[in-house]
Amino acid sequence: MTPGASIVVEWTGTALPGTSGIGTVGGIADPATAVACLPVGADDAHTINLTVPEGLYDSLHVAADFEIAWEGGELDPSGTFTDPDLVLAVYRDTVTQLGYSDGGTPSESVGLQDPASGSYSAVVCPFFATQPTAYRGKLTLTVLEPAACITAGSSKALAHSTVGSSTGGLKAPEAPGLLNFDVYRNETAAVAVPVPDFAGRHQRVLFDRSMGQPTFLWARTDAPVAAVGALTERELLIERARAHLRSESRALRLTPAMINEAAVFNAQFNGSGPGIVRFRQRFDGREVHHRSLNVLLDRSYRPVAVSGYFATDYNPTEVAARSFVRAPAQAIADAWISLGGVLDAAALTLTETRDEWQLYSKPALTGSHEFERAPRVKAVYYPRAGTLEPAYFVELFANAKANRQLIAYAFVVSAVDGRILHRNNLKADAAYSYRVFADADAINTPFDSPLGNGYTPFPGPDPKQTLPRVGGPTKLVTLEHAGIVTGDPWLKDGATETAGNNVDACLDAVDAPSVGLSIRAINTCDPELGDMRPAPTGANAFDYPIDPDENPANPNAQAAAIVNLFYTINWLHDWWYNHGFDEASGNAQMSNYGRGGKEGDPIMAQGQDASGRNNANMATPSDGSSPTMQQYLFDGPVNGEVRTTAPIDSGPLKFAAAAFGPDSYELTAPIVLADDDMGDSPTDGCGAAAPDPGLPVPPPRPPA
Repeated sequence: MTPGASIVVEWTGTALPGTSGIGTVGGIADPATAVACLPVGADDAHTINLTVPEGLYDSLHVAADFEIAWEGGELDPSGTFTDPDLVLAVYRDTVTQLGYSDGGTPSESVGLQDPASGSYSAVVCPFFATQPTAYRGKLTLTVLEPAACITAGSSKALAHSTVGSSTGGLKAPEAPGLLNFDVYRNETAAVAVPVPDFAGRHQRVLFDRSMGQPTFLWARTDAPVAAVGALTERELLIERARAHLRSESRALRLTPAMINEAAVFNAQFNGSGPGIVRFRQRFDGREVHHRSLNVLLDRSYRPVAVSGYFATDYNPTEVAARSFVRAPAQAIADAWISLGGVLDAAALTLTETRDEWQLYSKPALTGSHEFERAPRVKAVYYPRAGTLEPAYFVELFANAKANRQLIAYAFVVSAVDGRILHRNNLKADAAYSYRVFADADAINTPFDSPLGNGYTPFPGPDPKQTLPRVGGPTKLVTLEHAGIVTGDPWLKDGATETAGNNVDACLDAVDAPSVGLSIRAINTCDPELGDMRPAPTGANAFDYPIDPDENPANPNAQAAAIVNLFYTINWLHDWWYNHGFDEASGNAQMSNYGRGGKEGDPIMAQGQDASGRNNANMATPSDGSSPTMQQYLFDGPVNGEVRTTAPIDSGPLKFAAAAFGPDSYELTAPIVLADDDMGDSPTDGCGAAAPDPGLPVPPPRPPA
């Protein structure tokens, strides 16, 4: 119990021949599901009974390092790994796996922090070995000072001596409200696994301990270009990317089936830059939710790196036997109910099938919201600790009846018991917005703001300094597109509205029930209700001159705002398209021109949206359903003052502007008590003011 003191235990053993590696379910070594590194005989496992003095960890720490070493071997015929290549796994009480190491060198180590009392087993098995392999084992226990930071040190791995439950339950009850959450993350957050040794690569690997997966794996510096047949450029990219995944299958824990079943959703060279091939994981013909791998290759098709990860910790036979017990309509109802709504699955009718998506009718809802668009759902597999669970991916868009506020959520709902496994708010609020004027450069880049680019970064010496407002110049730009490599036009010749293939931009001025109309909850522009898209000012022209400080309620300013909104989004669409965000990558277009991806989903851009103020938001579903952008009006600088003149002059007083009433006025009058003696609040000032007993009764005011 002296800081710095160590206890060393050594032993020898023999690993059995074979090809196995390590495999457990949820950190539990269950003989029915685990595939390797379980105690088999006396030669391949060593057990140590550890007793920790009571109260030791109140004042000190202990680092426990398990190590094995053996004589190095030769590369196997494929050149992928050595023969022999061993794996070290550490268990407590022969059941709970605490960590493992399989770095591919003739030594492995697993580190534990503050191990509890119990029986510990160091188990050695072959990742690949054609003969029995003798090894040397050692456990080093080191007492550390209280403030010492326990790290892996010379070890290849660091694991905690306590692991999470494998029951699949959340660590704690779900937080109230509409927060994003993911059951998988909760299941794996407390499980730490060692980092294998990834030597001989371009840069250091990024490794997620909670998942036990590399998330950015640089290729080996000597990685070869795979030999494939005569193929097109895209086919070459795909085949060489798959070949690279096969060569990294051990590090990424991929089986041949995982690689072969993976679906390609994008494969291309980025201009004169590198190539990228994007894979989505699939099992039994269905998508595995949020599991993808991206392979980066240089211009000579040599692999550079792999990012992302697949679900790998499952038994394919067991997963294939699992059934989709609940129906898709039930999943929609379960998702809506989880938001606090009421919905009977029997009220949903399947109306359309688009690829893997099923679209259902919009039923009449009781309560505070109505569906803004048809609910849609598709069958997926959801990764769990040790398995894949049959589930449904659901997207719901709805509006509040009271104020037309949009809500948009994506869910993964268990097809086994209806449990919500994943929820993600698709609507992301922004803290700022801008109307764009075009720069004078050759590509007509949008300005940072209507005041131009000179205010970003702030040019003054003091951030509190008030700078004069100088509007940026407008520019009449004539173009079909913003240099997109495909040449796709924004509008068809002769178009009469700002509604094109990429964007439908409108002014959504009527989005709240305050207009006194009984209108359905929609979040698209309806000209019959006063919403509008600007009309052409001439042949194939939308020319609305605008001053940055013009009253945004003026019809000219409204039209100019929508033209600039339409221009900015289209410009950004073309810019990002040229950098790889194309149809197959999931961009937003009405027509995808046969280039892959899901179509029918242009951005619905709503300017001066009446459902909010001083903000903006964007609801972004997955490919095949339109994103919705809502741009609100901002309260500009208030020019004016309020002051009392009697019995003393108060000087200018601060005040805030209201979102209603006249925006230009001058008024001098006696102050009276805001008491109208009516309505829900007698002091809200919405009725005729009661006479102040200390003042003469003023004459009645004409109607506003």
